[in-house]
Amino acid sequence: MLSLTIMEWEDVKIRNGFSEYVLKNFPSQNVKEVEEQVNKWLIYLRKERENVKTPQ
Repeated sequence: MLSLTIMEWEDVKIRNGFSEYVLKNFPSQNVKEVEEQVNKWLIYLRKERENVKTPQ
């Protein structure tokens, strides 16, 4: 299993390395789709964090 931190994901070199890893180890996966899903997840997590910081 591969695990990246948010800070690592925001580094273009790391993201490119991740894409190469996916291409090599999971050739049936669409790399762009995987990247989009990771980005969506990060957007969701940031929104959740903001909701916790600012209670209504």
